Amino acid sequence: MEGKPRILGVDDSLTIRKALEIVLKPAGYELELAVDGAEALAKAKSFRPALILLDFILPDMRGSEVCQHLALDPETAQIPVILVSAKGAEIRQAYRDARNVVSYIAKPFKPQVVTSIVAEVLAKTAAGELGK
Repeated sequence: MEGKPRILGVDDSLTIRKALEIVLKPAGYELELAVDGAEALAKAKSFRPALILLDFILPDMRGSEVCQHLALDPETAQIPVILVSAKGAEIRQAYRDARNVVSYIAKPFKPQVVTSIVAEVLAKTAAGELGK
């Protein structure tokens, strides 16, 4: 992939979206943001991110529903998803159920946790280790 890796950050909280911007842009990623599931699905198709950071609870649907929609669409089925949530137990269950979810980050998160998980997932994607 040419240029900066593209990341789609999806969260209804402006604070979290700003935090993702502050953490990921200086780390060399191209970042697009969405506030709800519908916008996330539209941007996943138009922006074609290498990775999606997805809030588990959005105003219009749960993160698990967004994952299902992404997985069912051939254009977005291969995009790895990292769930982001304060709900640890629920998120672990969703993580087991969705095949496109590759990791998760608990809120509140530390910047280095976000950058290291993102880098790890992108490296695995580049090496073809995901989705097997």
